[in-house]
Amino acid sequence: MIRLTRNNHNFEAVSWVVKGVADKGETRRSLKCLQVKDGVITSTNGHIALRAKLEKPNYIPITVIENGLYEVIKATKSEIIMDETTEELTFPNVDQVIPDCVDMPFLVNSSNSGFFSNRFVVTTDLIRVLPAGCTVNYDYIGTILNGGAWVEFVAYKDIGKPIVFSGESRVAVLQPMRY
Repeated sequence: MIRLTRNNHNFEAVSWVVKGVADKGETRRSLKCLQVKDGVITSTNGHIALRAKLEKPNYIPITVIENGLYEVIKATKSEIIMDETTEELTFPNVDQVIPDCVDMPFLVNSSNSGFFSNRFVVTTDLIRVLPAGCTVNYDYIGTILNGGAWVEFVAYKDIGKPIVFSGESRVAVLQPMRY
C-alpha cells in the first residue's frame, strides 16, 4: 500500500492523474486503476487519458512507486492511498490512441506565454477546429488545464482522432464524441 500526502514530491502529479480514473459504475476494473510504467503514471476512463512523469528527487524521504497497476483506495485534497492490484488485469494501451500520422491536417495551438490557463480560450479554439459532427466533454478541459503547464494542443481534423495536450512532464488525450 502506498500513501502520499501533500508533502510528497509526486502528490500533485498523482492527484491530477487520479482524475482520469473511471467512476465506480464502470465494469472494466482496469479502467479503475492507475498504471505505473518506467516512471510514468497513467489513467484512462475511455474518454480521457492522463499521463505524468514521476519525479525522482535527491532527498529523503522518497516514496518509490514501482511498475504495476494500482487501485485507488482514497483520493482527497490532502491524501492519496493506493494499493497494487493482485488481479491479472490488462490496462489499455494509451499509446495506441495517440495519433502518429505526420501527414494528417491538424491545428497546433501553442501558447505564447508557455502555458494555457484560460479554459474559455482553449474551449473556443477547440470548437473552431473540431470537424462538423464532433464535440468534446468540456468538463474534461478543466481537468486537463488544472494539470499543469501546457505548451500546446494538437487537434486533428479527422473525425474520431483525439486531441493531444502536451507539456513538459504531462500529456493528456481527449477523445472527441460524435453528435
